Amino acid sequence: MALTIYPKNTLSLAQEALRNSLADADAFRDWAGVTSRAAALARIHHEALPDPSDGEAYTLAELRNHRPYAVIATAEQQGFTRRAISTSGQNHDFGEGGVLRVILAQTVDSTLSYSQAELSFRNAVGGIIDDLCGLSGTTGADVHLAIREVRLALGIGRSHPKHAPKQDDEHNAMLEVTWGTHA
Repeated sequence: MALTIYPKNTLSLAQEALRNSLADADAFRDWAGVTSRAAALARIHHEALPDPSDGEAYTLAELRNHRPYAVIATAEQQGFTRRAISTSGQNHDFGEGGVLRVILAQTVDSTLSYSQAELSFRNAVGGIIDDLCGLSGTTGADVHLAIREVRLALGIGRSHPKHAPKQDDEHNAMLEVTWGTHA
């Protein structure tokens, strides 16, 4: 039986707050094709997708089953900073913040033309960004991440046709979410 580990400190709680924000975003739920928060949370993963069944590589069926999904990870550069923002005698108050990445991936809707499929995914990603900003720093069922900036890091991507037999036709996007209380 797998051990369940829960977020409990600044690094993991920031990721969990962003996961909560995504799960409570109507645009994310619409894109993921789910109606409940629990179903949305099941589509949002920390650091990576669950391991493939053979422990080596995902089958096409496994990838299709996971999509659409979001993976949240701490960015390699500027992922986390804690900085003193004020002092009072011997005590310091600290602000913290960093950059989290969100990878969004879905199977391309084969019933749409190439340009319509691209526009549909762009609309979904834009709606998710709008909702994340609207939920920033609020509380719902859980705390939402205090977002300072959302950036589309690598543009909207689509898998190369030569990879389609193994991974299917996939849309993806990477968001960089800057969060926190320090300047």
